[in-house]
Amino acid sequence: MKEILNMQEVCELLSVSEKTMIKLLKEENIPARKIGREWRFSKTAIIQWLGSGDSMDYSAQEDGGEISKYEKETSKLLELLDKVHDRVNTIKRNIR
Repeated sequence: MKEILNMQEVCELLSVSEKTMIKLLKEENIPARKIGREWRFSKTAIIQWLGSGDSMDYSAQEDGGEISKYEKETSKLLELLDKVHDRVNTIKRNIR
């Protein structure tokens, strides 16, 4: 059984078009290497990647809410920065 797959073979494995695979390469964290002009994929790594996916990551998009996990993380970071800012201001006031 072949362990290293080319683009055509990984498309067949995942039952997707080459266009869809290229989109996935740009938008997802797919385990792959570009060697020269050609992409190469570990069959085992692709199967593990597929198995590690979480459909809940996409539920907000399917429900019409375009909130990605990155936007959620950014929101959490901004809340944390606000708290830090408030704390720094409190410390400054207490020093004066």
